[in-house]
Amino acid sequence: NPPRAPLSSRLFNSHQNATMNPMRTVVTVALVCVALVRSAEAWWCTGHMLVAEIAREQLSGRSKECAETYLHHISEDFPKAANFSTAACWADDLKDDGIATYDTWHYVNLPFIKSMVRDEVTAVNSEHNVIWALHEANATLNSAKSNNFEKSMSLRFLMHFVGDIHQPLHTITLYSEQFAPPEGDGGGNNYTIAPTKVAGGAMVTELHAFWDSGGGLFMDVNRPMAGNDSAYIGGWAGSIVEHYPKSMFKERLQKREFRDFAAESYALGVDFVYTTPFNGTLSDAYKRQAGHYAQSQIALGGYRLALIIDEFCKLF
Repeated sequence: NPPRAPLSSRLFNSHQNATMNPMRTVVTVALVCVALVRSAEAWWCTGHMLVAEIAREQLSGRSKECAETYLHHISEDFPKAANFSTAACWADDLKDDGIATYDTWHYVNLPFIKSMVRDEVTAVNSEHNVIWALHEANATLNSAKSNNFEKSMSLRFLMHFVGDIHQPLHTITLYSEQFAPPEGDGGGNNYTIAPTKVAGGAMVTELHAFWDSGGGLFMDVNRPMAGNDSAYIGGWAGSIVEHYPKSMFKERLQKREFRDFAAESYALGVDFVYTTPFNGTLSDAYKRQAGHYAQSQIALGGYRLALIIDEFCKLF
């Protein structure tokens, strides 16, 4: 028999087969219902602004004008998300305002089965997940029929969801003895760790929250941003680009399918994110490596976002 593919590849392909042929998807109503209530914030706002800021610096002058023109159409209604960087947080602001309609758009539940009878499982997902949402937003931005209001909303969604799909815990849910179906670990929200201090002094106790903070590196900033806040975002964005330049991702930037973005993040979840023990203390080595991966993913997300914006702004 030929050697089996890596576990991360087999699990992801199992999901893709089910997604491409819905008639083969086998789920229970209870599993679907519980799977859809997981938390949906990724990178906190700071990480999303870093993705946007890195993208903005990569854009041509024409693409910057195009994007800022579209964003302007609803900026007065959302002063906390009025400029290019802060607009990337808008989709989470809707949730903070009690609007739950778009909650499932922030993630995709690709199951990671660990220490159970089976090592493969049919995907359990809302049809309206982050892969679907990115396709919809991008289609609206590329449509000659959509108006400026629709493009303004879609660009904000696109900017945010590109960030989400590069946060590994927005593409994976763990199932094990501790995290049985139907809920699993909820994308790391139920995977507790010893209290861990992150930048700004906040303490986190869930693996998901630790990765939201960029592996402990990023603190939240105020919005609308004052001078110090803007300098903080600009400084971090410049540092990430310096240490993770676009040339590092030449091969990965050839991938343009959103499901490929999810597959990469999922593989990172399988191969590294869950290597720290449940209820354990994060080692210094784990935190250093997590910080490296977080910056790398944010850089890659920024470069990919710029390519997507440059493409649809050809029509501007």
